[in-house]
Amino acid sequence: MKKLLSKHFKIMITIMLIINAGLAIANTASEKLAAIFKPVTTITGQFTQTVYDQNGQAIAKSNGDFSIQRPNHFRWSVNNPMQQLTIADGKKLWLYQPDLLQVTVSPMTQKIGHTPLAILSGSTTALNSTYSITQQSAKQFTLVAKQQNNTFTKIVLLFAGARIEQMQLFDSLNQKTIIDFSNVKLNASINNNAFKFAIPKGVDVIKG
Repeated sequence: MKKLLSKHFKIMITIMLIINAGLAIANTASEKLAAIFKPVTTITGQFTQTVYDQNGQAIAKSNGDFSIQRPNHFRWSVNNPMQQLTIADGKKLWLYQPDLLQVTVSPMTQKIGHTPLAILSGSTTALNSTYSITQQSAKQFTLVAKQQNNTFTKIVLLFAGARIEQMQLFDSLNQKTIIDFSNVKLNASINNNAFKFAIPKGVDVIKG
């Protein structure tokens, strides 16, 4: 269970890497990907996430909702099958697991250059330095990791205009995660309190 939670957290952070890809980067495919998000300030919606093993069998499924305010603020809430909340407030990342009565807090600058946190902490070159980006169509982009120690070896993004429809993530163990997005809204007003986390009573705080 802990491995699945850890992987879910990495997936969520990777999504934020892509959502914040409107920062200036070098090659043509990267510039086109950046152009999609350039006019976007906020993104909200729901998601369904399915993890498949090496044989293509579904081994885990979850769903929930999310809110993003660029730059560096997001809320990713898993509702089923087990509640989990991740919040980025611009300085810290909070991972709250109600069933375990614990919250893990990490600096957003942690592991810069090795995780998607690099983009969230303000690096304008992290995406292009981490992935080779190609464009298959107006709807599809593929990101291939340049280093073997990346969490995901390949990421496929599917869009409907500026709205992301699906993300496919492939890891070094040949597992695939597919995240389907729905009811995606761009530039909607979001209450700033959505990106604040208050530690509940009786919850253990773990420094990440």
